[in-house]
Amino acid sequence: MTETILETERLMLVMWDRGDADLIQSLHSSMATTQFMADRAPWSIEKCQLRLAGWFAEHQTFGTTKYKLIERATGRFIGRAGISPDAVSTDYELGYALCEDAWNKGFATEIARSLVSWFLHVRYRRG
Repeated sequence: MTETILETERLMLVMWDRGDADLIQSLHSSMATTQFMADRAPWSIEKCQLRLAGWFAEHQTFGTTKYKLIERATGRFIGRAGISPDAVSTDYELGYALCEDAWNKGFATEIARSLVSWFLHVRYRRG
């Protein structure tokens, strides 16, 4: 059973499944969904597999990473979101990417607000 990280009124963040590299590639297969990322290019399946492995490792080590984002009403994969440790500092970064058909529906704002609350109030209570 997939671990649910948090739920909002319309969204669920869940842990990835080991075979989800294809979902990640479908998300990051266009210039529109990668234009604000460092390399600004669609992701290869190899890059998706590496990122997936990295997210599992981050979750295990830090208790937080980028997670699979699901629309609750439909069960449809609509992107990824989460809070991850910054690679060059001791800070954390909030990040998300949504499938193009999920843009302009307020999902990014909804999940970002919930992630900040979860990170500050839930994660650090374990501390």
